[in-house]
Amino acid sequence: MTLMEQPNTGVANGVLEDAVTAFQTRLGSRLLAAYALGSLAHGGFSPHVSDVDLGLVIADPLGAGDADTVATVTAAVRAGGDALHRRQGRAPP
Repeated sequence: MTLMEQPNTGVANGVLEDAVTAFQTRLGSRLLAAYALGSLAHGGFSPHVSDVDLGLVIADPLGAGDADTVATVTAAVRAGGDALHRRQGRAPP
């Protein structure tokens, strides 16, 4: 994974590393790719107001428990870190 090289993104990159490592552990070779999204990927990230958006590409076929796995790993990453780990953005429509 290549982390974004922007000013003030060190803590956000740490959140990404923690999340990707956790998803790799749970999904193994089924995790094909992980992408930073939103302001971290496109610029304008602020550690004071931004959240960290992560997109995952998981190999087909999706399993019945995949949604629960994503929710469980997400909760674990949020619980295990600092304020930025816990910050939640608006859920997509």
